[in-house]
Order: sequence, then structure tokens, then C-alpha cells
Amino acid sequence: MSVNKIVMKILKEDIRNRIVTAARNEFIKNGFRKTSMRTISAKSGVVLGNIYKPVGGIKM
Repeated sequence: MSVNKIVMKILKEDIRNRIVTAARNEFIKNGFRKTSMRTISAKSGVVLGNIYKPVGGIKM
């Protein structure tokens, strides 16, 4: 695996972890229904439009 692919994989994992951590903290603090994607975006430092891709979306 090339260095670039390794770096990209690490960055993707970091972004995913930041999103999941921010979401978990907001769900604990405000509850599922009162937590917005905008808040998760702001707390994680990830642009709103990029949140869905690293996490894989919501499966119902």
C-alpha cells in the first residue's frame, strides 16, 4: 500500500471518529430527537455535507 493511501485511510478514520464522538456526546447531552446534524457538524469540525459519507449514513 502506498504512503498516500495509508495517510488517506488514517484521515478517514480520524474524521469518522470525530463525527461519532461528537454525535455520541450530543445524544447524551440533548437526546436523539433534539440533536441536529448541524450541531454534530459544528462539534466535530466536519462540513455538514461530508458527514454522511464517512459514517455510512443511517440504516433504519
